[in-house]
Amino acid sequence: MRTSDYTIPADPPIRPAIPMWARTCNVEVVFKDGVGYDPGALIAATEGTGGRYDLRQIVRRPLGVLLITVFSILVLYSVVRRFDNRRTRR
Repeated sequence: MRTSDYTIPADPPIRPAIPMWARTCNVEVVFKDGVGYDPGALIAATEGTGGRYDLRQIVRRPLGVLLITVFSILVLYSVVRRFDNRRTRR
């Protein structure tokens, strides 16, 4: 995803050592591809899309199922080896 083309700050930057994306606040208009957008509407449109990750999404993809299977096999193998080592020591 590409960031906006131009950012017009309302206030001059206080600390120029901080990157522009980190010191941008009080934005009135966001321009992308020559079109101006209301930042409040952009924030409202993305409300609830970030934050906690739903682990059920992993099971919906074949690679996720494969990774869970491999991880489960490795854990099971480790537990079986540890159990066998304890039994042979006695």
